[in-house]
Amino acid sequence: SGGFQEKLMRIHVSQNAPFAPIHDSWSRRSRELVPIDDDEARVQIAQIDAKVLANRKPPYSLTGGLFDALTETDGTTASIDNDAAAAAGELFERLEGNDLAPAAAVATAHLIEALEAGAVGSDEHIMLNVTGGGYKRIKAEQDVRPIQPKRIIHRDGFAPEAVQAVMDELF
Repeated sequence: SGGFQEKLMRIHVSQNAPFAPIHDSWSRRSRELVPIDDDEARVQIAQIDAKVLANRKPPYSLTGGLFDALTETDGTTASIDNDAAAAAGELFERLEGNDLAPAAAVATAHLIEALEAGAVGSDEHIMLNVTGGGYKRIKAEQDVRPIQPKRIIHRDGFAPEAVQAVMDELF
């Protein structure tokens, strides 16, 4: 926008430990993602609370991807464990009055760590992405129940004709 002159905002990418391929790769300043065995990745992903951060093929290495963005903005990464994220989420809820989704709690914990380490100055302009919160309040105030799907299409039936047939049947 030009609001901050020519300086780019510094990007801080947060991942939920122990599954942190972006953090592990950036820590080595490697353009390529560190290799991880599929079975090990599944074990690590099962241990994290912020499942939405568990992309096994993130847009990291490609031109214009996260590696380039982190390089150009002198960015940082962090690997945040579930306990630190939960503590940050509780702090946010106490101070701001709204609970956080697990990914936002991971980002908040990263910000706290960056402030404590001096990696982010207290006088800096900071944008913290805290989307996906408020679930506790909604559950307390609303009648929330899961909606069961009318039809599940399995991978073997994912041909366009099969999907169209299901759509025709439903509508």
